[in-house]
Amino acid sequence: MLVRQRLYGKSASLTERQVDIIYVATPHSHHYQNARLCLEAGKNVLCEKAFTTNAPQLEELIKIAKQKNLFLMEAVWTRYTRASDINLPSGFANPC
Repeated sequence: MLVRQRLYGKSASLTERQVDIIYVATPHSHHYQNARLCLEAGKNVLCEKAFTTNAPQLEELIKIAKQKNLFLMEAVWTRYTRASDINLPSGFANPC
């Protein structure tokens, strides 16, 4: 697998065909807006924690990702968190 790392401005990454996934690391208050923009442009999203500022925003992002069959994930470090301790949003299966 060939992985190329490049940095793009917001608008360039949304239209660049070679961009498969976008890492959203803006301030928390902008995560929903930026992640939604990426999903609506057909891009997979890895969003820094906290994912959104409220549950309805997260549910909307999940809905869009499912409708477009896109990858959507919160970038959270879980090395020391047992899988049984993770509370997943409705619609996601707990691996335990």
